[in-house]
Amino acid sequence: MKILSNLFLLSIICITGLSKIQNSFALPVDWKGQLGFDSMRLSNFTRTKDDTTNPATGSYEVSGEGKTAYIQGMIFNFNPNVIVNDHVTMKAEFSTGMDRGGTVGDGGTYLEANNGMGHANIYHTSAKQNQSLNVNQVYMEVFSDLATFKIGRMARHWGLGALFSSGDKAWDRFFTYYEGVEATFSLGNLYIVPSWSNISNGGQLTRDGEIRDLAISLLYDNPDKDMKLGVYFGKRNTNGNPDYRVDQDQDGSFTSDETLSHSDLKIYDFFASRYFGKFYIGAEVPYVNGDLGNLAGTQTAYKSLSYILETNYEFNERWKQHLNFGIVGGDKGDTGEFTALYLHPNYQIANILFRYNLDAVQNLNTGTDGSKKENIYSSSINNAMYLKLATDYKSGLWTWTFAWIYAKARETASINQRSFNHQNGYHYTAATSQSSDLGHEFDVNFDYQWNPNLVLTGVAGYYLVGDYYAFTNTSTPNAVANQMITGVRLNLKF
Repeated sequence: MKILSNLFLLSIICITGLSKIQNSFALPVDWKGQLGFDSMRLSNFTRTKDDTTNPATGSYEVSGEGKTAYIQGMIFNFNPNVIVNDHVTMKAEFSTGMDRGGTVGDGGTYLEANNGMGHANIYHTSAKQNQSLNVNQVYMEVFSDLATFKIGRMARHWGLGALFSSGDKAWDRFFTYYEGVEATFSLGNLYIVPSWSNISNGGQLTRDGEIRDLAISLLYDNPDKDMKLGVYFGKRNTNGNPDYRVDQDQDGSFTSDETLSHSDLKIYDFFASRYFGKFYIGAEVPYVNGDLGNLAGTQTAYKSLSYILETNYEFNERWKQHLNFGIVGGDKGDTGEFTALYLHPNYQIANILFRYNLDAVQNLNTGTDGSKKENIYSSSINNAMYLKLATDYKSGLWTWTFAWIYAKARETASINQRSFNHQNGYHYTAATSQSSDLGHEFDVNFDYQWNPNLVLTGVAGYYLVGDYYAFTNTSTPNAVANQMITGVRLNLKF
């Protein structure tokens, strides 16, 4: 288990080497991080009992012969913060393997090349994980009377974390990656944060191939009224960067030369939240528009609007009720315009639905393009209208959560019409029509606070798979099979 040996080696290096640095220079160091292991059993990972070894173009089948997936994963990130003086702090994050840890038994790495979904996941940026030891973040934080500056490789968060997530929660395997400069200006309760980032240079030191991002956010944060209100505006340019790959020939496969051409996109992400006594409400509305670039031989515009709502009411110290609702854009299949939006993979609503990239179950070592690795955790809520009702019950060191989730697809395939396969990221002509029913899911989880730093979690869920996933783009749809997940997690935060 190479990944565990790497983790052990990294721990020794951090504990001994960094301790010596601290002693030599007498700099205060704040040690933070997490280490977690989980083991999940997912039945019927192909979502059907039928044969799915040769899916047709446009099909939502998951290729595979096994019917049960055993997903043993780990998460590790180590965050030393070095206080250089009263005005400068250096912060970093180290990890190993893919997605801050990876899967137990897999010592390889994952190259973030988007597997042909470059046009859909254009805001999903993460550090390339191609070394045993990964420096996910390293930046300096400079404090002055004018503003607080961050310079280097850092994470970014906005709103509810639906599109931009800093990955600060337990079991957040990803974070929104930026490399550049940002400044935070504070005017009372108003925070203004402009930033410049060169996320990737495409392997060359010219403008060709780079991914450049300019952004500014305005946030009004009034702690006396428990209210936040803000807007994030960003402008992103890409110039044929190989990290954004697209199925340009629309054949369901992705070759190395199929890159997204020059794009010029703008995002407006509105956010508001407030507590009214024991009642909380938070909302995020991301809107993306602009020029996506050349997609399948056609200059394509990007226009997508989504709505995310979170509410909860705390009846007393034991009981809390949640209601979450979302409308996430799907693509209509129209030539010349792309309308789907994929939320950040950290933002999840269920134990099964949208949580796993099921194509990775039997393709961890070889992706669809025959070279790169799949990632079991790289999956996003997309093309959906969903509703979640959940209840929390606390008793001593135990917290139980009971949830019901229902989802329906926004866009589906229509017979003889150009459609978009949201699971695999390409357009095709539909031979038949597709159901919009994504199904229902029932989840039960518990957290046991073993000690102040250690949490044991139990996971169970039963997903009544909707006929949306029965679609094969042939006259014979699959018979869907319901899925069940059970598992445990153990997470140490320090």
